[in-house]
Amino acid sequence: MVKNICVFCGSNRKFRDDLAQEAKDLAIAFKQNNFSMVFGGGAVGLMGALADEMLSQDVYVCGIIPGFLSEKEIGHKQIDELIVVDTMHTRKQLMLDRSDAFLVLPGGFGTLDELFEMLTWSQLNIHQKPIAVWNINGFFDHILAHVNMLVSHQFLKQEDADRLIVHNDMNALLQALSTASVMPSTKVDDARRMG
Repeated sequence: MVKNICVFCGSNRKFRDDLAQEAKDLAIAFKQNNFSMVFGGGAVGLMGALADEMLSQDVYVCGIIPGFLSEKEIGHKQIDELIVVDTMHTRKQLMLDRSDAFLVLPGGFGTLDELFEMLTWSQLNIHQKPIAVWNINGFFDHILAHVNMLVSHQFLKQEDADRLIVHNDMNALLQALSTASVMPSTKVDDARRMG
């Protein structure tokens, strides 16, 4: 059963205005579905705006941030739980441990790194938790096209590409996440030794 959803998204202070409304809609949906949120712990950018919206809806929010990033991304002090860790790898491992599923929103290199790390760990059977992309206004179209190219060039099996749940519609996406099977991590110790 999906209860804790880890959300990956951008921390850049400048982001498209329309995404603020999407963050509000997502927070309302989290509240309606009794989800809690795990995220990168920052108070700025889309990441911070989403955390603020979650708090306004009384959604439980856990942030995980490396100490060296707490100044740049400004660790969010108002959330229910802020965990400061030593490395980026520890951050991602703890996000995996604390979450039942992953939801990816628009962001930059860091967001893509988190998305592909979780996909790779799923491919390696380190976890079998659902991973979803909310393809707002086609934001991820080029990435998804590249994933399809990896399949066509035989660098990626179709079954591995199919690990990624993709929807443009937020409600359909959350429904797919909430009904996806959640398997426990089978190789967590292996993941901790990686990186």
